[in-house]
Amino acid sequence: MKHWIPKYACVCALAVALTGVVLWLSRASVEAQPRGKAVYDAHCVECHGATGRGDGASAAYLVPRPRDFTTGKYKIRSTESGTMPSDDDLIASVRRGLYGTAMPGWDRILADGDITDVVQYVKSLSRQADARAIARPMSSAVSCIASISRRSAATLSPLLSVERLYHI
Repeated sequence: MKHWIPKYACVCALAVALTGVVLWLSRASVEAQPRGKAVYDAHCVECHGATGRGDGASAAYLVPRPRDFTTGKYKIRSTESGTMPSDDDLIASVRRGLYGTAMPGWDRILADGDITDVVQYVKSLSRQADARAIARPMSSAVSCIASISRRSAATLSPLLSVERLYHI
């Protein structure tokens, strides 16, 4: 009985820390969204459209058509297929542009903070992006907790309810 108590305490601390990180990241994202929307409205809406569906006024004249941000699917990324790109991937795409497309590099036009803010706003246009970004760390924490032992996992039922909350 004594052996699983330290593991239980470590897992609880890890779960609390992961939850804190996720909440801090989501708060920072929410604070950046008004600034990001202003940048998006000023520079991106012409091609990507007001709702981010890739249906802006210029979209019909562009080949390939602008990205539909609402799907949460991106071609240029360093992450696994089917996952969201990292912030660094998106920032690099905005900063340098995308070769072979009408997407220009914005590094000489927009400040670094504006690029970061617009990336956070673009990510918010996809409901899938928000769900996947939050679900992954929680899923890992729940898996780790469950792997310790059945007895300790059973005592962590409030933490396991996170699985139902985030539809993992």
